[in-house]
Amino acid sequence: MLKTPQKLQEMVDAIHASVAVVEQHEHEYIILACNERFKKMLGENPPFTPYCSLNSILVTSVANTLLRFLPEVFDTDEPVELEQAFEKGQQSNWWRLFLKPMAHPHGHLKRVMITGINMDDKVALESEINKRGARYSSVVKGAFDAIITMDRYQTINYFNRAAEIIFEYSADEIIGKPITSLMPVRHREHHSEYVEEFNHEEISSRDMGERIQIYGLKKSGNEFAAEISISKIFVEGEPEFTAIIRDVSQRTQLLDELKFKLNTDYLTGLRNRNYLDHKLISMSNRFTRYGFNFSLLMIDLDHFKQINDTYGHLVGDEILKFFADAATGLLREGDKIARFGGEEFTVILPGTRLNVAKLIATRLCEHIYEQVFIGQDEQKIPFTISIGVVEYEPQDDVKSILKRADEALYRAKIDGRNCISD
Repeated sequence: MLKTPQKLQEMVDAIHASVAVVEQHEHEYIILACNERFKKMLGENPPFTPYCSLNSILVTSVANTLLRFLPEVFDTDEPVELEQAFEKGQQSNWWRLFLKPMAHPHGHLKRVMITGINMDDKVALESEINKRGARYSSVVKGAFDAIITMDRYQTINYFNRAAEIIFEYSADEIIGKPITSLMPVRHREHHSEYVEEFNHEEISSRDMGERIQIYGLKKSGNEFAAEISISKIFVEGEPEFTAIIRDVSQRTQLLDELKFKLNTDYLTGLRNRNYLDHKLISMSNRFTRYGFNFSLLMIDLDHFKQINDTYGHLVGDEILKFFADAATGLLREGDKIARFGGEEFTVILPGTRLNVAKLIATRLCEHIYEQVFIGQDEQKIPFTISIGVVEYEPQDDVKSILKRADEALYRAKIDGRNCISD
């Protein structure tokens, strides 16, 4: 049974994308229904009227593309998906277009649903990646977004080609199955409650990532980070839901990598000053709210300038890495070591009072004294460290505890180096 123009209009208005439904009348394409997003996609404000001809009102680059591919879709009954930039005044906008034949009973004219999804955010992200270096230039643009519809019982009744690619199921395999089949087990328990809640809300669309990060589940069992928007319409009094799903695992991976680079010292592989500052703020807040104690070590490699002057900066860099590995191997799993700058390092000791922190510092000082760096030509280069030890106090903040740790380190140097001081 074909949907009436009114039902078609209700359907396209509820979809969170640019959508239109057209029929072919000889060599013309008649718009049966379209939403405001579709009109905006055209780049102008043509006078839309019921059953107006697509041929007569479209003069934009979007129109030229639609009129080029619509004959193929109507002739072959095969969907077409494409992604490209369209001119809009002095700007270019990236769009992904889906031209999909709709089911039509015998004797009825064919219909095609046109769906447009703006890709500007994705292109902007890729541009930002390129600015950060050539190593991000090979990031793949990503798959087409999945479009899935389901009934009020969350049973899948439509599964487009992009969904097949993303989830690795064919439409025949998955149609009739519950939408929870495409979710990790941990997300399934409360899904029906969320959908029922959405069903009774006045809004017609929602970003499903408002509560938590959403993940999809492929047929292979692999999970992927997803952005999902869901919309609803009522067909003969019954709700029907449409989900548009985008695989954002590449973007999530990129953001994780950028976050890692932002918080990591490139030479030693330890956390850096940026990480230290944010971690100290977090630890300070935990102390204020919950009384969670912690201590801080400020470490300096003794006579490091002399090592650089004697053996060269390349050897000095290797000694910094050698120290980082040796210290990391000795410290406890929860301790947070970071390069403060130059030859100075810090260690945050969570849940540690001053007396225990001093024991840890002493053990670290002795451990480094026992290490011998082997340079070129098997040359042995011993080195030592000095450590300032402080515990976070109620009157402290991030600036003051760093200042006290630095003063304690200075006292250790005055005392002859290769020792600790509080």
